[in-house]
Amino acid sequence: DDYLYRLAGEPELVHAFSERVLDYQKKMIDIYYGALGRYIDCTTSGDDFGTQTGPFMSNAMFDEFIRPYLKERIAYTRRYTDAFYKHHTCGSVYAFIPALIDCGVDILNPIQPGVYQMECERLKADFGDRLAFWGGIDTQHLLPEGSEQEVKEAVGHILSVMDHNGGYILSPAHTIQYDVPAQNVIAIYRGADEYYAAKR
Repeated sequence: DDYLYRLAGEPELVHAFSERVLDYQKKMIDIYYGALGRYIDCTTSGDDFGTQTGPFMSNAMFDEFIRPYLKERIAYTRRYTDAFYKHHTCGSVYAFIPALIDCGVDILNPIQPGVYQMECERLKADFGDRLAFWGGIDTQHLLPEGSEQEVKEAVGHILSVMDHNGGYILSPAHTIQYDVPAQNVIAIYRGADEYYAAKR
């Protein structure tokens, strides 16, 4: 909340802070990716940009305060590696996806279902030729409260949309919590097996 206030109230401080963070990130990139970059297939960053009803900030604020620093970080990382670049952000971030693609993001995680404008059909139709998606199996209600059959049906639905021409990694939308029955975790993968078996 302090950072979000400063986006509007103290923009000069936010830019100064972001420049210092980026400088530190580049030093770490030199060390980490300088040693391991050619051996890895996927790398990641993570900042939550969305709530369940929309982004934390306007597109104009994102373009001013987030986009240039994330884009530079990814470009600097690519000096050392050809790995796919995944970015993690929960919530409704549909409005930011074109900017994330411009920054160099290859994979968006976690695709939080049930939040504004993050339906798998919308994401695949609008960005499926430019971005891969990772996640999408609801951890708020479906996995803790649903039946095994409901989990399988949800898996079948998202695969029927996202599996077209590839570009999808099946997984829960976030960390599996203690209230999720083990059989529902297994049902994710049984649902995938059943989906692909039916297609053969």
